[in-house]
Order: sequence, then C-alpha cells, then structure tokens
Amino acid sequence: MSQRSLIIGLLISLAINFFLLGAGATVLVIGARLAKLRAVAAAPQGPLQPIRRAALALPPGPRGDFAQAVKAVNTAERQNTLAARQMRQEAWTALGADKVDAAAIKAKLDQARQIESGVRGKVEGAVVDFAATLPQNQRALVGQELRPQPPLQPQAPAASAAPNR
Repeated sequence: MSQRSLIIGLLISLAINFFLLGAGATVLVIGARLAKLRAVAAAPQGPLQPIRRAALALPPGPRGDFAQAVKAVNTAERQNTLAARQMRQEAWTALGADKVDAAAIKAKLDQARQIESGVRGKVEGAVVDFAATLPQNQRALVGQELRPQPPLQPQAPAASAAPNR
C-alpha cells in the first residue's frame, strides 16, 4: 500500500469518525430535550385534587382499590353528573336571551348544585367506607390529604381597571 493511499484512508476514517461523533452528540442532545419535554408534559398542571392526593399517598395495593372504589361511584353517578353539567350550561346560556328570567336561571343553578352535591356526597361516602378498612396509619394519610391545602402562592390584589393619571 502506498503512502498516498494510506493518507487518503486515514482522512476518510477521520471524516467518518467525526461524522459518527457528531451524530452521537446530536442524538444525546435531542434525547435529553425530549426527556425534559416528556417530564414537563407528564407533570400535573396545578395542584392535585384532594382525592387524587389521597390515592397517591397510599401504597400501590390499596391505591388501586381506592381508585376502583371512587371510579365505581363516579361511573354509577355519571348520568347525574352529566345532567347537572347540562343544567348549568343551559342556565348560563339563558343569560344571553332577549328576556332574562333570573328566577328560572337561579332555580336551574340551584338544582344543578344539589345534584352535584349529592354526587360529591356519594363519592365522599365511598372514600370513608374504603378508608375505614385501612390500617390506622393509612387512614391518617388519607385524612391528611383530604384536608384543604394552603394556597401555593398568595393571591395578588386585583389591579384597578382605570389607570391612575
């Protein structure tokens, strides 16, 4: 093999190695960015609801049973939940009518609220029934997570609509 062909072979090998290093670095950078995006997308948006917090506080076995108990009530009460949602939507839509019947709108909102309260009561009853079967330390965790949590940030006072001049 001549010296010239050896140099050409080394240059080609060098070029291929640089290409592979660049490709590898690109894959690592893109992979890291995608992992970060996935983590952001999977993160909960805002505070968790109390029942979700209570479920997550439990060990994996009881957590699944807890979720199943709550899901069973939600499934059984789905029609009531949808009816209440529909009533609320109809009530707010009625505000845009030519003639507003405030008493009818309030009555529909009250009825929707009563249905929602009944559903919430059944869910809370299922939570209590399930929690009563848990060991004391797990019941305490559920109770702790169901208590209202302090706000994450203090609310800023509302800015006035009119600028000061």
